[in-house]
Amino acid sequence: MFRRLSRVAAVVVAAVVMSAGIAWAHSYKLGPLRIGHLWAPPAAAGEGVAVYGAILDMGADPVVLDGARTEIGKDVRIRRVKDGNATFTDSFTFPPARPMAFAKWREHLFVEGNFRPLNAGDHFTMTLDFAALGEIEVDVLVEAAPSD
Repeated sequence: MFRRLSRVAAVVVAAVVMSAGIAWAHSYKLGPLRIGHLWAPPAAAGEGVAVYGAILDMGADPVVLDGARTEIGKDVRIRRVKDGNATFTDSFTFPPARPMAFAKWREHLFVEGNFRPLNAGDHFTMTLDFAALGEIEVDVLVEAAPSD
């Protein structure tokens, strides 16, 4: 019985360590920013593509996202959704020491004029422009729902 529990525990620990490694491999750092798993739902060619994920400013000062670009669409804009209404803004400020999630119901990145179909399992690159901090290239995974 003890031997079986030990094997189960070893498998669980290995799974946790491996999943932590996968999550870490899809995370980014730029100065005080920590950029977590970025993902987009599947979309047909020509549709807009929302990009979601978490960003944390670990510094003492706010950080401004001035824009983004990608090879899969005509333009990337910062979309704000409030009370079901979508508007666009030129920049977004991340407050210090507070995690911020790009989500369907609030601010997120939005690719206009998607050039190709995006299916679950695909990925694409996006360059985020954080003004004074500079730019960083990130990988966006296409998923039906976010993974851990």
